Formats: sequence, structure tokens, C-alpha cells
Amino acid sequence: MRTRRKPKATPNKQEPIRFKLTDDHVTLGQILKICGVIGSGGEAKMFLPGSGVTVNGEVDERRGRKLRIGDRILSPGFRLILVVAPETAAPEDQTSTVLSTDTEA
Repeated sequence: MRTRRKPKATPNKQEPIRFKLTDDHVTLGQILKICGVIGSGGEAKMFLPGSGVTVNGEVDERRGRKLRIGDRILSPGFRLILVVAPETAAPEDQTSTVLSTDTEA
């Protein structure tokens, strides 16, 4: 009897979330909450240590880390988050999720 091979893991091919930054900065805890990685701001305190979240390729566990235009946030198991300027948030030739600080409810 032949055994089935596991399919090769494929990288997440979803489009990144483009976070439109309308203020001077946004904190790591805020952006994780707005983008749906965590449920509440207080959850960031427990989630970040040991989670493997990277900011611009470096692991960062500070929920108060100030993020600015051009920063890239990656949390294992979630889509890449790009912090972009308002005028570059929604390119017409690309379908992507666009969120901003104005999206907070």
C-alpha cells in the first residue's frame, strides 16, 4: 500500500493588507487590533511575547512600537500588513484590503 505524501506547504498568496496611515503614527497593538489579528488592545500584552510578530523583518514584542509609513508587519498565520500613505492605499490595478485608523469602531 502506498502512503500519501503531504502536499508541499505553499506560501500565503493573499494580497497584503494595506493600512492607510492618516495620522503621524500608529502603535503595533492598535494595528494588530484594527487588522483583526487580536480581538482587543489589551490582548496585545498577552499575544506579543513569543508570537513571532516581525516589524520590518525583526521580531518586536512592544505593543507601543510606533509604526510609520513604509513599515511591514508580519504575524505568523496572518496576512502581511503594509503601512502606506493615504494616496497609495488603494491602487486601481490591484485588489487588496485597505484599512485605516478611521476604520476603528
